[in-house]
Amino acid sequence: MEVDGEEFLLQSFINNFRYLIAKNLKASHILPFMIQCYPALGQSAKGIKRFEKLNQNAEATEFFLDELLDLDGESGLRIHSNFMLALKDGGYDKLWNMLNGSIIDDKQQLVLINLFFKSLVEEINLMDILPKLIENNMINQSDREEILAEERIRGNQAAVLSMIIVLPERQTKWFNLFLDSLYHTRYEELVKKIDPDFYSGKGIYDKVGDKIKKLGASNDECSSDTRSFRMDVAEPKNEENLAGVEPDIIVTSSTPGKRDIPDAAAFSDHEEESRECDTRNSSQRVPGDHQTTTVKTIDPDSQMDLETDDVTINRQNDLSLNTDIKTHEKEVKEKNIPVTPTEPDSESFFDDATDSNEEMDITIPEVEHKELEMRNYQLELAHPAINGKNTIICAPTGSGKTHVALKIAKNHLDKGKRSGNKGFDKVIFLVNKVPLAKQQHDMFRQYLSDYDSVMVHGEQKDTPPLKINMAKNDIVVLTAQILVDALNAEDEKERASLSQATLMIFDECHHTNKGHPYNQIMGLYLDERVDHPKNPLPQVVGLTASLGVGKAKNIKEAQRHILTLCANLDADCISTVNKALGELMDHVNVPNREVKTVPSRDRDPFKSAIEDIIRQIEMQMKTIVDMNEEVKHLDTVLGTCPPQKGSDPYTQWISQLNKPIVQLPDPKVRRRLKACRNYLKEYNVALIINNDSRMKDALNHLNQELIKNVTHVDQTHLVDTEIWLQQLFQEKLPILTKLSSSTDYPNPKLETLKALLLEAYRVNSNTRGIIFVKTRDLTVAIQSWIKETPALKHLNPERLTGAGASVEASGMTLTHQVDVLEYFKGGKHKVIIATSVAEEGLDIQACNLVIKYVHVTNEIAMVQSRGRARATGGKFLLLAESGKGTAEKERLNIFREEMMNRAIKLVQQMQGAEYKEARDKMQFEAKMERSLAARAKKQHRLTSEEEYELRCLRCDVLACISRDFRTIQKSHHVVVDPEFKEKTEVMPHPRPVKYDDFQKTGKLFCKACKYDWGIEAIYKKAKLPVLKLDSFILVDIRENRLHCKKWKDAPFQTPEVGIDDWQMLLNSPIFWAGQ
Repeated sequence: MEVDGEEFLLQSFINNFRYLIAKNLKASHILPFMIQCYPALGQSAKGIKRFEKLNQNAEATEFFLDELLDLDGESGLRIHSNFMLALKDGGYDKLWNMLNGSIIDDKQQLVLINLFFKSLVEEINLMDILPKLIENNMINQSDREEILAEERIRGNQAAVLSMIIVLPERQTKWFNLFLDSLYHTRYEELVKKIDPDFYSGKGIYDKVGDKIKKLGASNDECSSDTRSFRMDVAEPKNEENLAGVEPDIIVTSSTPGKRDIPDAAAFSDHEEESRECDTRNSSQRVPGDHQTTTVKTIDPDSQMDLETDDVTINRQNDLSLNTDIKTHEKEVKEKNIPVTPTEPDSESFFDDATDSNEEMDITIPEVEHKELEMRNYQLELAHPAINGKNTIICAPTGSGKTHVALKIAKNHLDKGKRSGNKGFDKVIFLVNKVPLAKQQHDMFRQYLSDYDSVMVHGEQKDTPPLKINMAKNDIVVLTAQILVDALNAEDEKERASLSQATLMIFDECHHTNKGHPYNQIMGLYLDERVDHPKNPLPQVVGLTASLGVGKAKNIKEAQRHILTLCANLDADCISTVNKALGELMDHVNVPNREVKTVPSRDRDPFKSAIEDIIRQIEMQMKTIVDMNEEVKHLDTVLGTCPPQKGSDPYTQWISQLNKPIVQLPDPKVRRRLKACRNYLKEYNVALIINNDSRMKDALNHLNQELIKNVTHVDQTHLVDTEIWLQQLFQEKLPILTKLSSSTDYPNPKLETLKALLLEAYRVNSNTRGIIFVKTRDLTVAIQSWIKETPALKHLNPERLTGAGASVEASGMTLTHQVDVLEYFKGGKHKVIIATSVAEEGLDIQACNLVIKYVHVTNEIAMVQSRGRARATGGKFLLLAESGKGTAEKERLNIFREEMMNRAIKLVQQMQGAEYKEARDKMQFEAKMERSLAARAKKQHRLTSEEEYELRCLRCDVLACISRDFRTIQKSHHVVVDPEFKEKTEVMPHPRPVKYDDFQKTGKLFCKACKYDWGIEAIYKKAKLPVLKLDSFILVDIRENRLHCKKWKDAPFQTPEVGIDDWQMLLNSPIFWAGQ
């Protein structure tokens, strides 16, 4: 096919500058501008976003460039012109200048920033400098939003790092402007540290070459400030050659010269013939057999085609450390490794800048292979499973149960390989918490590196269907819910089958009961075995440190509990250590156990003040009920109110109040009682915080939660009870504030905790401690207290909570969890304040102190949390409040642990036929229960095909009807009725971040009462209302009222958005979001 001149020149322009553009441009930033010019590019948006979500920004941009080349019937000159305009519009001034022939020589500035990156990240507060950067046009609006999102999700340091990464990409004089911004935002000392001559008359870089050499050779400041990053700079011929430094490759050259970057102006004048330059190939050219070579490449940092002159950089990399280039070339050819791979240990963040709004590094780094060495007791534990039996392995924490699982999996896969079935045998390793997935996957990669493995969990984006991952890999480490969803997938192409696996291992298998995902998986397993006996099923292995005894009160009930777990896991036996018990005891560290009983405060006027407020609200609720005959039945519920506020029973009572209140038919009564219940909930949380922490922390919680009722709600739409509740808080606030700032009412529990921590760190300054608390709110309070206590703040405490809540509700992302654990192991954080997320499975070898802070649950949690103290000489301390029964509960747990061990032995002693009969009977009973439940659910769905009205939970106004809903990606519920918009009010979203393929743009509120209904988000150019079901009451045709918190509990089915829906959405001005 003949290519015309314009098209040829466009191809030449893009191919010549492809690497340069891909390295410096994030395609999504200019995509809206280009779609305005060329609507056909709108079809490329999803592909670009998918690459960017995987942090493959260069691939996303190359995909975008290819799409530009594929535009049919468009002028090549016009495409080029509009592309350059888009760069200007998107704030890419630096790239625009480079494409117009300007030489941007900022290599030495990049090196300086790299050398001092640790100081920058640790010393800069984002909010100090961000306004100045915006004022200096150093970042665009998209950058700002992504950096702020990073700060909210991962904290200040991660956000500053993202900011530093993006700075060199926008302005030509970025370095000068950055130092100027630092200087004018109280960071003068940091500026002097980076460049002492910045504001002297000498000029900024008069001696930069000497400075870099000095920093590179220093073993003092630079070695500490740059960690493992080190440079050895040979004597250059002139200072300007420093611009040719390539941090990723050992490069020396004796051949000067520099290829000119083609002038973009020549493109439009048709005067200069384009030269072919495959920069991607040239940048990966492998050196020959000599250590001194000329490498002609576009430098990824300075964005120029360079030949360096007598400059040598020592590469520090897992692949080439202490090896010469010839050896590295051999590795490249044998392993197909690129010459400049991503270096996980490198601290030079400009080499592979990532999107600050995504994971910092989604690429899985190489790990060092380790040989699997087994102890005798571990082989004893593995023996039944190696022989093919379905086995529950029960052994203490710290005994190496994961190694046992690795041995079983290796034996299983090796056996298949020997028989010629490599690729047929598949191992599924199931975990119940996301942080465990990464930990266990790393173990498989280290010890079973001959086999392909993959990790799958719910926080990943755009992962292939599990069915495909299972087909492509020998080992799949995943969270249980992922497998549940895949086994129940409606789309046959995505539906996985248990027959795909040949070995299935359950970590922390004691959870295999009731409705837990583990038990759902095994329910499907057992049903398959009965319904399709000829279908192959995987061998099952369970791992646990404690099977527990459930609610057993005696040994017989305990035995039944353990038999139930055996039946649920289809276990043929329980494997424990008997023969090699002595070796087990030699290798398992049993921490010293101690219980400290402490009193509560002698006087607690803050508690009294909160309890008085609670009593007034309870009386108000009773008055509302008494005045309305139709809600008299609530008298009974209110009459069961526990007397002790801030207790577990009172917390449960508040939770149970919600259902009868939201189902009340009268919207005004419902609204008044719901408001009272919500305030009771927050005051009760404040009592719990006050009891275990400071009055100050309790008041902080109230200020944070109750002020929302003032700032987030239109005050003109409040009912009388809501106004009264706000006034009551404002009336009591002065006395609460005064009490919280007083030093007359210290908390004895905190004083005891302080003494325990000081003593532990006096004896061993390298102590690593975990403090287990009951709630996420308490992790915040205890962390604040430690940070604000002079004698303890050096411990640099950090929180570790689960991902089940939003970041605003003190939840954590997986990345944050992993970072906390890594920093803890390395000593940056010497104390972690954790909820139960850290109790199970996490391997924290450095931990030698565990404190259960006024918090006791069951015998399983006791065994698990005690097992976190794995270091030699570890301590397990329980801080118990006198008169609360905490110490007594712990003693009961010890008794239950002993009862469990006896019950396990009784089960192990059962004869084969007797055991099988008991197990099979339990499995039959469980199958009957599942069948009845499935039938009832199916019947409920059939009878619920009728429509439901969705009414505002606060004011009862009709919002929409169930038939108006569609799902996107099978999870996001959107309304496609154009009239719905008239019933809402949209406010700008305070956190307009991206998730999945959605861009949050606004918050949706009820137009009548300003109640929060959900969000407005852009998806595929359509602006859609995405609702949260918890904000509505469902009403059927018989006026029955139902409240569901989650969409999965809705009594109606919602179809996926279809082609007809999209045609309506994109043609409707109400839903059209613009280009």
